[in-house]
Amino acid sequence: MNKSKFIKFILPFAILAGVASCNKTEELSGEAEILSFSFDETIEANSIVVSEPVIEGNSIKFNVAADATAEQLAVLVPEIKVSEKATVSPASGQAVDFSNGPVTFTVTAQNGINEKEYYAEAIAESAEDPENPDDPDTPAVDVPMEELTGMYKGWSEIYMDGNFTAKLPNKVEIAEMSESSVSVTMKDFSFMVIVNEDITIDDCAVIEGEMPGWYAFEGSQTVTIQILDGTDEAEVSVSGVFKDGGEISMEVDVRIYDTELRVTYEGARLDGTESSEAEILSFVFDTSVEANKPVTQQPVIEGNEITIHVAVGTTEEQFAAMVPTITVSENAEAYPAEVIAWRSAPWIMVIAEDGTVNTYSIEFVYDEAGFPIDDVLAGTYSGDLTVTAAGSPADPVEASIIIGKASDNSVSLLIENFTFMDIPLGNIQVDECPLEADGDAYVFTGQQDLVLMEGMMNCDVTITEGRIENGTLSLEIDIIAEMMGSPLPVSVTFSGSKN
Repeated sequence: MNKSKFIKFILPFAILAGVASCNKTEELSGEAEILSFSFDETIEANSIVVSEPVIEGNSIKFNVAADATAEQLAVLVPEIKVSEKATVSPASGQAVDFSNGPVTFTVTAQNGINEKEYYAEAIAESAEDPENPDDPDTPAVDVPMEELTGMYKGWSEIYMDGNFTAKLPNKVEIAEMSESSVSVTMKDFSFMVIVNEDITIDDCAVIEGEMPGWYAFEGSQTVTIQILDGTDEAEVSVSGVFKDGGEISMEVDVRIYDTELRVTYEGARLDGTESSEAEILSFVFDTSVEANKPVTQQPVIEGNEITIHVAVGTTEEQFAAMVPTITVSENAEAYPAEVIAWRSAPWIMVIAEDGTVNTYSIEFVYDEAGFPIDDVLAGTYSGDLTVTAAGSPADPVEASIIIGKASDNSVSLLIENFTFMDIPLGNIQVDECPLEADGDAYVFTGQQDLVLMEGMMNCDVTITEGRIENGTLSLEIDIIAEMMGSPLPVSVTFSGSKN
């Protein structure tokens, strides 16, 4: 990929960023740069700083005395000059803790919109080996390579030109190069134009770290990287620390064309006994949960493709509220596990215990027929119907009720030749009753005004509760019958099975 192609690839993102930054505060400055970064030598806390900080892109590095302690590193006071009317956090003149590795400084432009992150790091001067004082890079202590080398499992946070862009699982391999150096390989790294590439920095010097049992490392080189339509060269540098307990923390800077990627990585060393199983064993939505009501049928998994059926008209707010139940291989984890995340990035990763990643694609299907009306719900139900008037229920009678399809998401109800007190009133019908799923059941309500007995009786018919479950229909209906100006409330209950 040449530079012009890369610019074409990035241009839509740049346009979107530009549009987002255009608002009514256009007259305010959008500059968000650190112009200088220094330490005042007259401040006692800064006495361990032995070099002027160097700013390269988003990286700020400075040297401190080899014997500097964590307590001393925790109280350094930098002086920072930024773009006019911009602000920086942590603020200039404020004590900053550099004992835990690189510190992020965020510069916010005057317009309050543009931000840029810088990463400042204190680097201890290499201790001299008393047996070889002419080689300051030779460590004065033995490096326990057998405790540091191996495969690590962890997470990468990726920043593009200082802006957070993605969080992804990654494996990192550390291999011994010599008694005092290692190679660092980010396995199967993919981001934007970089495709499933092992990025290796071969010769990273290892020295004693700032805390007991810690070992720091750094290195850089030009590497050939596989990109979308071929290969290209990138400048790559890494700095980090091996911590107690088999943990690793590092930053990798990748410069390709005019784009700067910074990867911050935190991981833990594997012992080789971890499982590589990374499968989704089950994936369901509990439809008795209100938030999952838009799901019209359970997800279907075919290979590494997952299909989720939802009702037409499901909103982003409803997607955000959905709660899936996902079971994966033992000691594995699913990421991301929020439905709303799949709307913009339609995939879910299963990360095995050993860091192996298995990715499933997700497709949402909008069901025009949100409910199985024709196949399951519609039909004639026969059972017992009880009419109650003035608080006195009559004896149950055998009756049939017809459930029909009113629309993709509603049913109709019909009681033919309804009789009350041996008086044939006619057909009781409600033309449209909206459906909702309730676990394995479907519930509905509805209302309709009817004129019966050839215009002699007006009826307000309200289905207060209708429920169809496993072929059984249960109903509660309130009827206000008015004849010659006198209203008579009647209650109807029904329970029956589909013929």
